[in-house]
Parts: sequence; structure tokens; C-alpha cells
Amino acid sequence: VLMDVPTASHGTLRTAPAVKPTPKQAAQFSGSKRTATVFVRVRPALEFLGEAGDEILPGLRTSSAGQGCVREQQLRQQSEQPRRDAPDATAGVAAMLNSGNMREIGGFTGVCGMGEGNEIVFERTFRQCVPTVLRGGTAALFCYGYTGAGKTHTVFGVESDRGMYHRAATELLRLIAAQNAAAGDAGRPGGPLRLHASVVEVYNDGVFDLL
Repeated sequence: VLMDVPTASHGTLRTAPAVKPTPKQAAQFSGSKRTATVFVRVRPALEFLGEAGDEILPGLRTSSAGQGCVREQQLRQQSEQPRRDAPDATAGVAAMLNSGNMREIGGFTGVCGMGEGNEIVFERTFRQCVPTVLRGGTAALFCYGYTGAGKTHTVFGVESDRGMYHRAATELLRLIAAQNAAAGDAGRPGGPLRLHASVVEVYNDGVFDLL
């Protein structure tokens, strides 16, 4: 589940308290009708399941295209181009089509296919939310699913395929550095932009600071 919630009071990443939205930006945030964007990510079948004869459910959509979808061959060409500052506008994608006894399950922003790594998933789903944080808003990202669905791989990833948190932090730091370089320390009231981060665990109605 990928969320871009400008009016939320919390977020996984946020700028220093000195960075506040202008009155105009605050009005835009408070009056925003943008809701959460929800993507389904289809995990590849595990090898031992294939050996056992298990197959993908008939009617399961294993990928979807749409506005904001960036394919692998486009990544290198578009890596230096400006990003859209808005969530993927596609809506109403069905992850499960009517098939046999399975009813249609739809209403999703999109479906990330089995062949799409974390880089492509980040480009499709969350990169366009990061500038909201730089403007003083918040953007929250979380994954929901059963044990073994691939949540940890999506948010943390591995060294060769970094997850959403690493990519979001890298993109935010890149934007901060670019803005600081453009404005210059001397020309910005209060000095350069800085990043403050916190890592907490919510478990059994308790909040634990992991730093």
C-alpha cells in the first residue's frame, strides 16, 4: 500500500521543523482530495511450489500498464528527466478478474508484475511522492500482506536491489542537495535544508524507538 497523504501528522521521512509550507501550500494540502494509492505487487512463485505442481490462479492479473508506469528499457533514458510531482493517476485496475469461483477484485491503482524489480516498482509507485516531503508535507509508504508475501524485500530489499525506503531516502537527499546548491547557504533564511529521520516499531500498542 503506497500512500501520499499531505495532511497526515506523521511520515517515514520528514524535513527539519524549520522547513514549513507557505500559507498557499498549507491551503493546498488541507484542501487536497488526493487519497491513498494502492498497488498490488505479484511475487514470483517459489521454486519448490512450482515443483509441487502449484500454478498461478486463473484470472490473476500479473502486471498492468498505465500512466506513470515506467518500463525497464525507459529507465536509463528518463533517469535525468524531471519527475511528475503527482501520484500515478490510474485507478480502478482489477488484480483478480472474474474466473470460475473467483470474483473480481479491483479498485487498485496498478499491479506490479513478477518481472519488475524494486527500481521499477519505486519509479511506478512512490518516487513522485517524495517532493511532497520537500515542500513540507508528508508521504507515507507501507506494505501489507501475509508472512512470506515479500513485504521486507519491497521496503528494504537486498544490496543488489535496494528497497523503497533506501530509494526514497536517496531521492530526498538528492533533492535537498540540489535545492541547497541552487539557493546557496547564505541566501536561505535559517540556513540549508536538513533531514531528520526516525525509525520506530509499533508492536502490541507500543511504540519503540529503533535508533
